[in-house]
Amino acid sequence: MHMFATTLAVAISTLALAACSAENPPPDQQPPAPPVAQAAPETASPANTNVLTSAGYGALRIGMSQQDIDRAYGPMPDTSHQVSDECLYYHPPQAPEGLLVMVQDGQLTRITLRQPADIKTDKGFGVGDDPAAIRAAYGDQGRWGLHAYESAPAGYFTVWSDKVRNSDDYVEDPAARGVVYEVGGEGRVKLVHAGGPNIQLVEGCA
Repeated sequence: MHMFATTLAVAISTLALAACSAENPPPDQQPPAPPVAQAAPETASPANTNVLTSAGYGALRIGMSQQDIDRAYGPMPDTSHQVSDECLYYHPPQAPEGLLVMVQDGQLTRITLRQPADIKTDKGFGVGDDPAAIRAAYGDQGRWGLHAYESAPAGYFTVWSDKVRNSDDYVEDPAARGVVYEVGGEGRVKLVHAGGPNIQLVEGCA
């Protein structure tokens, strides 16, 4: 009986040791640790396309074709805003209220904001804003000019993307891009024009 008990104890000890060894293998036999989850790299936020810049607004890009404008915001509904065979000045049917496009020789040359547009430029200004705040924000990046048809305080505050272009000379470089805040006689911005050299035109396409 004593020998049986001893044998049983040895067997139980052997089984326990085996189980322990199975649960805790030697260090060189340990399974590899699961990979540590890596945080996803931060990505830059996409540029806000719902502001007007000298390059365009939303899907509208200065220099794009009439066909691309039609695809982005719908075709011109009629010819009531056709200034001439070479120039169209109209509101695309699917564009935000108060947004007009100028298309010359089949290319987008200017975007204009008027009432009731609530779109802002990339500086945060739009129709109805105080020109004094605009001039303070841009500083010497822009230049002020008298209005062609209205008396002071009406005028034009023009900002070109390239400061070198901020002269009193008429800009003709087709690569130039800028923004004009047109101030009315009541002293508030009534129109905002963005695009190429034709932002300087004071009678639509002329």
